[in-house]
Amino acid sequence: MNSTTVSLRSFKGNDLQKILEIAVAAWQPVYRFRRDTLDAELYASLYTNWEDRKREQVQQACEGKHNARVLIAELAGEIVGFVSYYSDNRTGVGEIGNNAVHPHYQKRGIATDMYYAAMQDLRESGMSYVKVETGGDPAHAPAYRAYRKVGFETELPGVKLFKKLAGDSGHVSGDFSGIRSVHYIADDPGLTWLKDPEVSISPDSPLDSLSILTPNVVRLPQGGFRIYYTGLGPERPVESSQGYILSAVSTDGLIWQKEPGIRLDVHEPDASRRVLCPDVIPLPDGRWRMYFEARSSEGPSVILSAISTDGLEWDRESGVRVADPEWSFGSPRCIYVEDPESPTGLGYRLYFHHYSYPMQSGLGAQNYIISAISSDGLQFEIEPGIRVPQEDAKRESYAVYAPEVIRLADASYRIYYSGWSDEIRGGIFSASSRDGLNWIKDVGPLLDLDRPLDCRMVSEPCVISLDDGRCRLYYEAEGQDKRRCILSATSGE
Repeated sequence: MNSTTVSLRSFKGNDLQKILEIAVAAWQPVYRFRRDTLDAELYASLYTNWEDRKREQVQQACEGKHNARVLIAELAGEIVGFVSYYSDNRTGVGEIGNNAVHPHYQKRGIATDMYYAAMQDLRESGMSYVKVETGGDPAHAPAYRAYRKVGFETELPGVKLFKKLAGDSGHVSGDFSGIRSVHYIADDPGLTWLKDPEVSISPDSPLDSLSILTPNVVRLPQGGFRIYYTGLGPERPVESSQGYILSAVSTDGLIWQKEPGIRLDVHEPDASRRVLCPDVIPLPDGRWRMYFEARSSEGPSVILSAISTDGLEWDRESGVRVADPEWSFGSPRCIYVEDPESPTGLGYRLYFHHYSYPMQSGLGAQNYIISAISSDGLQFEIEPGIRVPQEDAKRESYAVYAPEVIRLADASYRIYYSGWSDEIRGGIFSASSRDGLNWIKDVGPLLDLDRPLDCRMVSEPCVISLDDGRCRLYYEAEGQDKRRCILSATSGE
């Protein structure tokens, strides 16, 4: 083949890695323009980890999603570009989708050759028209000129407008930052934790003196932290209640001041007995959503949600987030993930425990951690497979549960979770993942039942980053006095 002649052919499986590299390289100017044009907060909300989303879009086209076809451009045996395109037999209007030429080979007519070949194939497939979408900004100007060059003439102009919605002074999530807004820590907190001597939350009020469980800590935009936890005390409003959600605030994450009242109480029909295991996330519109485990007098536990504008007053959301008549679900943790089809580019992944019902023990009991995915945070679809299985008879024979999932800056993940056996009541363990779905367990417990304050139980981890670069892990504990409280440990070398 002549070194100046472009050869076009259909996509083959082993082309994928190369064209993903070309896609990311070619779109750099576009996202650089967006970064320079938009304010930092808006850019982070829309385009954090755009490279992963672009790779996913291109890979889906290569896999034939929506009947996509992909042509590869080669020059002197080297892959230098690609174009994806689609037929729509209903309308007779084909479409050119994601396409790119490597920056080193642009302005040589390669894109023109690819477009003509794609249009010819669409014509032979029975398409009467072909459309393509591009931006009107300077970063898209080369693409616009290339499309005009091959005959695209009819235009439907469009523009994207953005406005920051200023929240009321009482809103606690006025600085939504996309994937980084919750359960995100840039650097891996790791496996070494030093237990703090202080008790974070003690059972010393009329609403929590009987039991304290399941901490969940969020960072407040105005500074400091709020902890949500499950409490039970003699002044519970509903006598039959076995637990409700309380809160406290702190400036340093060590000394906490309890806030008056109950954040979320038991309620009919699905949470008449107990609400516990809160997980609070900021929403793009400035509100908060709380996912929580709910138990009624009959049937397995389910996952519900509530909404708040200030983090203190909560309204229950209608419907059930995750439920099954034969399995109990609970201890939820929700993170934002990339969703190319969402208007904001973000979706929701919910991790939670999957328990036998009625509860059984043993490695075959199927008491493990699974996940579900959603585009709106309300309608979830359980994903196939097990995220963290029961495997260790000594530490996991009863269950693995209480996932605390953290997204890291390199797009990998760390999970802290609890293991419970018939002999040992808890312990904090860890695993890592490149994709959030397939996890590799680390060896041994990171935090064990080894001091008077927590010698009877260690469970339900929750991790936040501190201003000094370290991290703090909160957990529920039961001491030698059989009183339950919330303790903490700080990351160390």
